[in-house]
Amino acid sequence: MKSKILSLVSLLLTAVATLSLTSCDKDYEEAAYLDGIWHGRIAQRYYSEWYGVGSYEEWETEIQFYHNDVTHGGRGRELDYNIYYDTYNLSEFSWTVKYGNIYIQYDDGTDIVIADYSMAHGYFTGVFYDPIEREDIATFRLEKLSSWYDYDYWYNDYYSKSHPQISSEEE
Repeated sequence: MKSKILSLVSLLLTAVATLSLTSCDKDYEEAAYLDGIWHGRIAQRYYSEWYGVGSYEEWETEIQFYHNDVTHGGRGRELDYNIYYDTYNLSEFSWTVKYGNIYIQYDDGTDIVIADYSMAHGYFTGVFYDPIEREDIATFRLEKLSSWYDYDYWYNDYYSKSHPQISSEEE
């Protein structure tokens, strides 16, 4: 009886270890795919208490992800150009991929999570989520301009989470 229980516990531990390693490998692959320069638009709709109406802002954005080859993340920079006010903002951040979510910690103390996203055909689309306010704060669509390496074997058709892959008609 004791040996059957030990065998069952051993089997369960092996199954748990296998599942957790699979998640880690996928997180590493996603982090490696993010590595490079992305360019596109970030859009935000919000309610202005000052004016009492809904507002919309849009930024032309370039995000650079520098992947640390031995982790699930790295450092990065984001350059935002506000189309309506003709202003620029440069932010630096740390980032990591954990359990399929992308966590970004800006150097100014702001944290965001990207949990609802798609990476396919050289595009990265999704939603920035504020974990403190527990609300979506902006949507984005970025195109991969380059990788830090001469090759990018994940570029063509890599990963999609929560969103369907982009069809050729939408590109």
